[in-house]
Amino acid sequence: MVDLDNFKAFNDHYGYARGNQVIKNTAQIIEKAVKEHGTDETFYGHIGGDDFVVISSIDHYEKICRFIVDRFDKTVNELYDPKDMRKGFITRKTRKGAKEKYPIMTISIGVVTNKKREFKHVVQVGEIAAEVKNFAKSKPGSLYYVDRRKGSS
Repeated sequence: MVDLDNFKAFNDHYGYARGNQVIKNTAQIIEKAVKEHGTDETFYGHIGGDDFVVISSIDHYEKICRFIVDRFDKTVNELYDPKDMRKGFITRKTRKGAKEKYPIMTISIGVVTNKKREFKHVVQVGEIAAEVKNFAKSKPGSLYYVDRRKGSS
């Protein structure tokens, strides 16, 4: 599972059109990653909002993830106004009127494999992927995190 960090703040700050461009750019990065490092069987899609999914063989996920993280980080600066990039954040008001700083967007990927555990149902894979993605989002910067737990689910 692929998710953008601080997308909502970006979208609120710059507006729907620029937020939509972020989604398109991210989709293009994922598509290129799959074309260059996946196989004909690799699936990718836009779940909605700033969430995407990639389903790949275990032999290809690392290269796909690395490509996505690297390319996103190399292109994210093009999405912000130069003054915001220089500051390293954007500022927006909360509902209560207080100003909050939001860092430049990063990308987080949660990876689940069947290398060390078996799954009884495909829904379990999605639930664990969301959990792992949320763990990745709790860390600073763009990254992918692989679930390494063992056993049956």
